Amino acid sequence: MANDDDIAAGSITRAAFDAALSRYDALISSVSKPVKVDGGETLTQLDAWRLNELPEVVHARAKDGGEVGKKAGWLEKAEVERLVAWKLKHGTFRPSLAKLVASNPPPTVITTTQSAYDQYSSMPHKHLTRALKTLATLKGIGPATASLLLSVLSPDRVPFFSDELYKWVVPGGKRPSKYDAGEYMALFQGVAELRERLEEVPAVDVERVAYVLEKEAGQVGAGAVAKRKAEAVDEKEVVPKTKKPKSERKKGKGAGAGEVLRRSARNVGGTAT
Repeated sequence: MANDDDIAAGSITRAAFDAALSRYDALISSVSKPVKVDGGETLTQLDAWRLNELPEVVHARAKDGGEVGKKAGWLEKAEVERLVAWKLKHGTFRPSLAKLVASNPPPTVITTTQSAYDQYSSMPHKHLTRALKTLATLKGIGPATASLLLSVLSPDRVPFFSDELYKWVVPGGKRPSKYDAGEYMALFQGVAELRERLEEVPAVDVERVAYVLEKEAGQVGAGAVAKRKAEAVDEKEVVPKTKKPKSERKKGKGAGAGEVLRRSARNVGGTAT
């Protein structure tokens, strides 16, 4: 991230903020790649759906109660899968994550997302972390994706836990290392302070401005992302084990990937899967 005071989160002006926001759509179009599979969606298509269409669908469900009959809305399994597809195209691609998310039964997705939405809606300031923990009980949903699902319900107040946003609003200018509740709350606080200073700009707009500024700085561009090794610590992603020949097996190794993921999951009240 550039150190220019004109675009630093703590000092950016509303004019500079709005100017960066105006460049978001063009940037998304420039990094969006053609789909190779029939029925697939580009990043541009998924982004427009996530920002404009899905929140209205969720709010409509909350208004009429639908068949489930609760106060808050909910997400269908197919919608969660599309959000994960957006996340993977928008950030680091992890092919096995989509498969893990797809293993959730449709009724479980509805009841879990609705429960989390109810929790947050009842007391937004008090039940934020509780709602995130509820969402993280779904397979393949860690803190970052949980924040994405919750941001659909409240895009004005709940920011998506992205690398770009964390680097911009959290002092130090580094990407998150643990992807746990503590790091998300540091991000949330940074966004809240910026929103207050800039007359309550929506959290989703803060996320988009951070994405623009970070991409323009070239530190998390398409080339860097492609070269960077995918890290599974921010999501409860299970990496299939491959058996080695007996001659290559060694004893006495330290904690493997599964143990690391279980430790990470415990930080957010989830269970490693």
